Amino acid sequence: MNCIPAIDLKDGKCVRLYQGDFQKTTEYECDVIELCKKYESQGAKELHVVDLSGAKSGKSLQKEWVNEILQNTTLEMQVGGGIRSREDLIYYFNSGVKRVVIGSLAVSDTKTVITWIKEFGADRITIALDVQLNSDNAPIIMTQGWQSSSALCAWDLLEQFNRSGLKHVLCTDIARDGTLAGPNKALYKTALLKFPELSWQASGGVQTLQDLEQLRLLGLNSVVIGKALFENKFSLSEALEQCQI
Repeated sequence: MNCIPAIDLKDGKCVRLYQGDFQKTTEYECDVIELCKKYESQGAKELHVVDLSGAKSGKSLQKEWVNEILQNTTLEMQVGGGIRSREDLIYYFNSGVKRVVIGSLAVSDTKTVITWIKEFGADRITIALDVQLNSDNAPIIMTQGWQSSSALCAWDLLEQFNRSGLKHVLCTDIARDGTLAGPNKALYKTALLKFPELSWQASGGVQTLQDLEQLRLLGLNSVVIGKALFENKFSLSEALEQCQI
């Protein structure tokens, strides 16, 4: 299982939200580039970057930071937040970004995103499923930086993408994100049963090395870790080792 450290950027600073709430933001005093270099020195090969400012506004706003990270490290980057146009994709790919993450637009304009998967290749695009479980335990997708409910079940959306060649899916249980309450293993178990052909990335709630072990044993392709690293629950080196056992 791949272990991918995450950096959420808001106004050029590293932050973490609690359950996706922009009113519950923790700002971390750190130099973005030095943090990325630290992760690289500890063995990271990939980096997940979220433009929170962009996710909320609907347009990419942290491109200069993405470029700075690319220029100062050899990390392969997956970037999301506010990506809404083909021009955004071309910009990021030309800059050296390995993969872009598309969330809201995958719901509002599924056909366009399917054409991008076919044009740029399935390895270049990750669909983000940011979900809240309803009373029936169905994962309902949230959009616009997790501020709006689409009323669409994640499984129904994936059925639409299933014949497009989609490969990568990042799934986040918003209720767990930023809480250090442990990942939603039942959600990922269901995801793997329903769509075993997809490459699943888990995100949200990881607190312990045991959490990583349990996700690895489920058969997930990757795990994205943010707050646990900022809060020093374990080191990235320890996480990488646990994910590769």
